[in-house]
Amino acid sequence: MRTFRADEFFCFHDVHRLQNVLTQLSELCDISIDSFSAYLAAIQSRLSYFHHVGCRLSDLGLPNVDYQACSPEQAEVIFKILRQGEPISPTELIQISSRLFYEMGKRYFELGWSMQLHVGVLVNVNQLGPGTGFSVINTQPIAIAISNLLNELDLNSCLPNTVLYNLNPNDNAILGCIAGAFQDSDASAGKIQLGAAWCFNDHKDGMEAQLTTLKNLGALGRFVGMLTGSRNIFSFSHHEYFRRVLCNLLARWVKQGEIPHDQELLRQTIENICYYNAKHYFQFS
Repeated sequence: MRTFRADEFFCFHDVHRLQNVLTQLSELCDISIDSFSAYLAAIQSRLSYFHHVGCRLSDLGLPNVDYQACSPEQAEVIFKILRQGEPISPTELIQISSRLFYEMGKRYFELGWSMQLHVGVLVNVNQLGPGTGFSVINTQPIAIAISNLLNELDLNSCLPNTVLYNLNPNDNAILGCIAGAFQDSDASAGKIQLGAAWCFNDHKDGMEAQLTTLKNLGALGRFVGMLTGSRNIFSFSHHEYFRRVLCNLLARWVKQGEIPHDQELLRQTIENICYYNAKHYFQFS
């Protein structure tokens, strides 16, 4: 399954990098990008291409999670400043990023895609040169900003299926609660998901903590399970590792009398979490 990675479109903090993105995108889409609306049209062109070749998922890393309301008119003014090669203020950076987040989320909804958000990363730690440095856990508050970003889409009835992944393990309960606030009985079950334990949490303790939070705050039986990065063939072993952790944890809860000792219910739950939920949620054929 191809995934649309959108991080480069949000590089408004780096004018030089943005100019390179605009040049490449303009050439690729044969669109003169002289306005924010033209920028959206070029991005839409790429979304249409990815949709045509089978993509149904997007992915976005949010190193800085902020929100400021921004009208289309304000976005045009800010984009014009950037197009002239001039830097923008911190407030304007948050505004145009928030507007682009809304516009892309809206388009994902229209295409029937699922949106994946990775939050809680501090990037370029101990950077020794271009393309170097490390990503570590960030302690930036996320609750208000993430809620506002999702809320704007939901208020306009264009919030797509969304999976929230957190790098900071302290944010498990925060994102679990936020996911519960945006469920929709008329849409897919488990519309907003607390994503699988990710990166520094991608181990037995981290997986058990994520599953326990989901059991306590959400609907564990609707969980879409583990994911992998196809850039590394060994990452596919995560699925087997995850299945063992899941089954072991369920067995422990049964032994402790916390969930029913019902073989059929347990079988269905494990099969759904490890296969069927993701198949239906992401519209896999």
